[in-house]
Amino acid sequence: MAPSPTGKLHIGTAHTALFNFLFTKHHGGDFILRIDDSDPVRSKKEFENDIVETLKWLGIYWDEGPDIGGPFAPYRQSERKNSYQKYVNQLLANKKAYRCYCTREELDEKRKVAESAGKVYIYDQKCKSLVNQPLNKPFVVRLINPNKVVTFDDMVRGHIEVDSTSAGDFILTRPDGSALLNFAVVIDDIEYQITHAIRGEDFLNATPYQILIYEALGVKPPQIANLSFIYAPDHTKLSKRHGATGMSEYRELGYLSEAVVNFLAFLGWNPGDDREIFSLEELIKEFDFDRVLKGAPTFNKVKLDWYNQQYIKKLSDTELVDRLKLFTACQQEKILELLPLVRDRMVTLKDFDKLTEYFFEKPTTGGQNPQILSHAQGVLEKNFDGVVLETEARKWCAENNVKVGDYFMALRLAVTGLSATPPLWDVMKILGHDETLARLKKT
Repeated sequence: MAPSPTGKLHIGTAHTALFNFLFTKHHGGDFILRIDDSDPVRSKKEFENDIVETLKWLGIYWDEGPDIGGPFAPYRQSERKNSYQKYVNQLLANKKAYRCYCTREELDEKRKVAESAGKVYIYDQKCKSLVNQPLNKPFVVRLINPNKVVTFDDMVRGHIEVDSTSAGDFILTRPDGSALLNFAVVIDDIEYQITHAIRGEDFLNATPYQILIYEALGVKPPQIANLSFIYAPDHTKLSKRHGATGMSEYRELGYLSEAVVNFLAFLGWNPGDDREIFSLEELIKEFDFDRVLKGAPTFNKVKLDWYNQQYIKKLSDTELVDRLKLFTACQQEKILELLPLVRDRMVTLKDFDKLTEYFFEKPTTGGQNPQILSHAQGVLEKNFDGVVLETEARKWCAENNVKVGDYFMALRLAVTGLSATPPLWDVMKILGHDETLARLKKT
């Protein structure tokens, strides 16, 4: 897995990482994390940290990587320039590539001429046969394109054939000697002895280029899978307007890592039956590419919320209290007291404070029937008991032609400020005699 640290870990990248991890561990292989920081302008250390920390939060671990090392270190592309140069020299020596001294201005002018004639610009190989190469002039290195039909079998999409002619002799390294991503990816995979390269659909068009590089080096490519993009419900690419897209944002919103992993696994894969709840260990046992779908999966937040709610319900009180520590200032004893009332209503961990707010802040709702509140006060002052309150309320309602539901709604609004809460007497018990009566009197 090779994420680029040009932003926080995206849903799509997390999805790809998970499928890499599940496949690798299902087959007993080593999962390698490489940081593709080949873009020196956009790559940031804080984004690399976010990627590493968020993958760990999801329970995805690696056998080799930038933070733990490994037999093929380093695991950042920015630290591997010498490795890339070795292969560049090999390609040049074997006449599989050449130095190109054409300036950007020259190429732009030729591209304009081609486009004005309604043609696709293809590099004209001007520098391929240079006898006297300029001294001290910047150059890029271009691979000699054999202009052939490139074929490969994608683990998701099946057999693919692409004519490479329109690509021309494409660039491997920049004028400063740094490797372009397509070249760096190939060299890294060769040196890390990668057997399976599972990545996103954005690499699909780059795959033929990479295969040509493998062939020029005389190396068999790994098996390749290009996973489909994840789309929003409106069938457009997932973006900020559809909600959070960075995985760390979901962590901050109070989603459980187990729920997120379960949800992501089902975006483009299924177990072949109607089971929906899987632990990470169960996913490893079940996952393989024979059930990975070619079609683009849809990100359904309602389904993610459902998964999160199921996992919240599965946690023990002790486990849930521990998870809630980052989302509430409540003390452990108070959390344990309130959990029975709100656990089944919580969709995310952040919901705890919203669902229990009225225990700590007096309601401001007014205008309830003062006769109802006065009667309830009198009953509760004499006997603070839910059964007694129910019995006396029904008698009073019958005598005064008031609906029982209206009676208790007036009490609920007075005590909590909300029209929908857990059972009212359960709320009153936690508030206690004095606080309950104080709220009834204030209203």
